[in-house]
Amino acid sequence: MVASDWAPKMVDRGRARTEADGLEIEWAVADAEGLPFDDASFDAVLSVFGAQFAPRPERVAAELFRVLRPGGTVGMANWGTRGFQGEFFATLRKYRPPEPEGIPNSMLWGDEAVIRERFEGLAGTVSVEPRIFLWEFESPAAMFELVQRSGRRMELPAERRAALVVDLGAVVERHNTATDGSLRIEAEYSLVVARKRG
Repeated sequence: MVASDWAPKMVDRGRARTEADGLEIEWAVADAEGLPFDDASFDAVLSVFGAQFAPRPERVAAELFRVLRPGGTVGMANWGTRGFQGEFFATLRKYRPPEPEGIPNSMLWGDEAVIRERFEGLAGTVSVEPRIFLWEFESPAAMFELVQRSGRRMELPAERRAALVVDLGAVVERHNTATDGSLRIEAEYSLVVARKRG
């Protein structure tokens, strides 16, 4: 089994985690638009909220199927434009530099019609189902701490980072269903299962 991420630090963290858990997993730094694996290397290729963020989806789709054996399975969990996660990323985009022209919204990977179009000619069958990911924190403040760390990664000035926290806090508050001071949000995503032609 091989696991990968485009960020070396995430690969190091993943390797340390799986070693601590006694799991025999090979880790590799890999870009979803140019995977460092031979053609037809795997029976299954999976992405959990990862490959959808690469800027060129047509290359991502081609690579996922290139490294897959005939009859194999591509599985993806992708955020979409709906609900909490859609609002969350739409708010983040207000604070980021504009995407270069021609780079589509990564949240479109959650749209069934878009997925089917991107997998046209690559997959024999495609299934897309809505699923729920449950975000749970001991308090909204714990969620805001995560948001603030995200703001630092975006290298925002303190004033802009504070504004981002306020705006994302409003999104969190709208979707929080907990009534005991904790935080509980049901975030919709798309579960994609596609079979490569044999």
